[in-house]
Amino acid sequence: MSTLNNLLQLTIYFIFKLKLMQKGKLEQLAEMSYNDFISKGICIGHSKTRTHAKALSVVKTRKCNLYIINPEVCKNSILKALKYLAELVKDGKQILFVGSRLPHRDFVIDVASTGGYPYLTGKWIGGLLTNFSVIRKRVNVIQELEDKINSEEFKNYPKKEQVRIKRKLTKIKERLEGLRNLENIPDAIFLFSVADCEEAKKEANKVGITVIGICDTDVNPEGVDYPIFANDDTLSSILFISDLIKEVILKNK
Repeated sequence: MSTLNNLLQLTIYFIFKLKLMQKGKLEQLAEMSYNDFISKGICIGHSKTRTHAKALSVVKTRKCNLYIINPEVCKNSILKALKYLAELVKDGKQILFVGSRLPHRDFVIDVASTGGYPYLTGKWIGGLLTNFSVIRKRVNVIQELEDKINSEEFKNYPKKEQVRIKRKLTKIKERLEGLRNLENIPDAIFLFSVADCEEAKKEANKVGITVIGICDTDVNPEGVDYPIFANDDTLSSILFISDLIKEVILKNK
């Protein structure tokens, strides 16, 4: 009898999981349980030695030497951030998506591309927000070099000069390609990991730009207007949050 009950419970569980998978990410978020947050790695924080004192207020417990972010706090912070993002998208505001960590690169580009937003991957460019006009001139070089390469005159350039110009273009595009459509200072920035983007946060705070970002337990959430209290290391966590943002963009664009 107990075996039958176990099979029944497992069947119900997998049916629930299947229905959950067929729903949008926003619907999934609303129905997720404590175990769902844990299995996706969304609420798993860092060890005691790596946890910032000002992040302890969002911690629920500690397991296997790792702090666990309170799932309700996590869910509410996600919903609050998504609501604000939806308002930005509806109002046609400019959002800059930033991720300095290599594993975050594809997620940053994917999310930004969903709405045609600017993005920056890799190391933060000092002065991007506080000295925007200077950085913008560097971005404009991309178009200038492309125009030169596509011109009739370029064919008459010495081969070495052609190679030099093309290499210069490739190098600049690797660093600044995502900023080409950032004509003015953004209305908000989204940081895929606040811990990795402290300089970006400081610049945004200095010029009054709204900061949205994923705050793991190893970072001070102060200075982040809309913190998402979640794991920023686990790819399943980043993927889930990225999909939520994409869904919000597509629904409100």
